[in-house]
Amino acid sequence: MPEREGAILCGGRKAGFITALLVEDHLLMAQALRLALAGQGIAAEVLSDGERLTAALDRIHPDVIVMDLDIDSDDPCAALRLIGPAVAAGFRVVVLTGVRDRRRLACALEAGACGVVGKHEPMAFVVEQIARAADGQMVTPVAIREELLFELRRQRQDEARRLRPFESLTQREREVFEMLCDGTSAVGHCPDTFVSVTTVRGHINSILRKLGVQSQLAAIAMAKRAGWQEGPLAEGLG
Repeated sequence: MPEREGAILCGGRKAGFITALLVEDHLLMAQALRLALAGQGIAAEVLSDGERLTAALDRIHPDVIVMDLDIDSDDPCAALRLIGPAVAAGFRVVVLTGVRDRRRLACALEAGACGVVGKHEPMAFVVEQIARAADGQMVTPVAIREELLFELRRQRQDEARRLRPFESLTQREREVFEMLCDGTSAVGHCPDTFVSVTTVRGHINSILRKLGVQSQLAAIAMAKRAGWQEGPLAEGLG
């Protein structure tokens, strides 16, 4: 990155004045980081959620985006869906998070983040990594990045193998099976869905046959072990 007027020392190395956009819903954390960045000549603006991210990027065009993975407590993939488009638009993204789930961290790297930094790290270290990212450097070392991505690929392969038996279920069979897994009587819902008891029982028998089990309890246990209802984390991100 070309040096700008008013260059300062940042983390022991020369750096120009840079701007950051903090996507962080924890106000105290956001303000503490903003002050720490200001002390190193990095001007930061805070967004409490990702809904206004696009407008903010158009307005300030930051050198680096610092994003929490848990910006939406109801949707663990909300931040992941923002990283890819931001990177594709030419922005550098650093994930600053308290999340320790290696799979979610790997998904962030896969989506295009130049690195992940833990909130437990000293503030000086966090600021230095943000400055490195703004300077065009990778934050997460290549070896660690490759290790996380390898684990993610292996987990997805295992997940695909576990879920393969469920792929043969028809849409209607999936709906019936979801009722069973949720503890709802599919037969009892027949009047609501205008489907005969005989038809529903036929769907259940077909489900058991396709899954290779002898009872509904065995089918439900198989689905829970496979994580069938959970679905893949960050589906569509790669």
